[in-house]
Amino acid sequence: MGGTSSIGTFSSVETVDLREDASCTVEEESLPAAIYANIGVVDRDGNPMSCGGTLEDPSQCIMYNMELDEWVDGPSMNYERELGGTSVRLSDGRYFVIGTNIPEE
Repeated sequence: MGGTSSIGTFSSVETVDLREDASCTVEEESLPAAIYANIGVVDRDGNPMSCGGTLEDPSQCIMYNMELDEWVDGPSMNYERELGGTSVRLSDGRYFVIGTNIPEE
C-alpha cells in the first residue's frame, strides 16, 4: 500500500490474489494522496486501512470502503507515525500499532 516503484509513484494500493496453482492476479486502486512510510492493515470487514506516513496528519488513518468504492477518514492514532512501522490485529479485533516518528525539534 503506497510506497514507490521504478517510476516513483506513491499513490496506489494493490490487491494480490495468490492461488494454489502458484498463479496470481493483481488489482490496483488509487489512493487519495501520495502516501509512503505508512502502516497498512486490513480491518475486520476486509477493507484496507492506511495509517500515518505522509498523510497531512500523520496520526490519521484512512480506510477504503469497498461497498462505497472510496477512501474515508478512519480513526486517529494517539501518536504520529511518520516513518512507517508495523501493526498486528489482536484477538479482540483491536490493532496494536508500533513504529517510529520524527521527534519535534
